[in-house]
Amino acid sequence: MAIYPYHISRKNAIELEEKLLEKEIKISKDSAIYRLGFDLLETAEQKFFSTFTTSEEDKRGYYRRVTGFNDFISRILKFIDDDEKFSIMKSHLKLLNEASIIQNTSSSIDDSATNKLFELYIALLCFPNFNDVALDHAISSKGDNPDIIFNYKERKWSIACKTPHSFEPKKIFENIEKGISQIENAEVDLGFVLINLKNIIDHDKLWPVKKINNNLWEIKQYDSYD
Repeated sequence: MAIYPYHISRKNAIELEEKLLEKEIKISKDSAIYRLGFDLLETAEQKFFSTFTTSEEDKRGYYRRVTGFNDFISRILKFIDDDEKFSIMKSHLKLLNEASIIQNTSSSIDDSATNKLFELYIALLCFPNFNDVALDHAISSKGDNPDIIFNYKERKWSIACKTPHSFEPKKIFENIEKGISQIENAEVDLGFVLINLKNIIDHDKLWPVKKINNNLWEIKQYDSYD
């Protein structure tokens, strides 16, 4: 599990905005990513962030947003100065002003831009591990190809990313079926469908809390699950 100290979190937020501006991508003050960055800076300044805490309010949603934001931007920063990889990411990075960068909370069913950022997130995970990583264009994509293609052990692989909003078996099957069709349309040797469960899992159940007295919330540690 990645750990980001206060000063590193603050540095990441500032550096991302500066780097994007150098690349002629300006973050709007009205965007969700700007507000998240402000939250992260505020957290770093106040130094109250703690994974497990007792509080007068349930802060899990806040913690998810801040940690999800920092996790994503730290991965972008690893490759943003690499011209080749930046060119691969560029069309997706342009969506930052209209999408939610967070991949550990749910998003609305009509938020296709945020789904595109999930594709970018998976590509960022692929960059250090595979060769010739290609990411389908975020805007001009027709939706008939897998989202990510890369070379691994002399074979061409592909990933079709899907973000369903329902746990109904039929809906899950339709997502998998569409992903398989995209893979079969591509000139690749192997492929798989990657399902993002962020919209259909119970985030609060995954990270439970218990109420103490009438107004105190204690966030449980991960190893305390039943």
